[in-house]
Amino acid sequence: MRYSDLLLHVIDITSHDVDEKIKVVEKVLSDLNAIDIPRINVFNKIDLLDAQPVNNNRVIFVSAKNETGLNTLKEAIENALTSKHYYTSSALIDTGKIGGSCEGVYIYKDFKIQDFIL
Repeated sequence: MRYSDLLLHVIDITSHDVDEKIKVVEKVLSDLNAIDIPRINVFNKIDLLDAQPVNNNRVIFVSAKNETGLNTLKEAIENALTSKHYYTSSALIDTGKIGGSCEGVYIYKDFKIQDFIL
């Protein structure tokens, strides 16, 4: 993980203890000497919210179920990686929700995401 160019922290926005879960992940990253790796917090399950939150370049709101916000997430990843000098790599994300998971695979080529699979 220490050699990663970018981390995606996928967070269940409907969790009652979301702030505590974020703190736990940050503690683990700190323990792994990975706290300084650029990170995008991806809040999932916005389809269950009444109001639409506002994105910024390090916090993205998505609904994997409805595929809402995925283009914004792709753009944020591309923007975060544009300063990197490599051509092809991949990353796997997992929502970590109990009873199953949502996995996304991103393939980068010339700083563009070529495919996104849910």
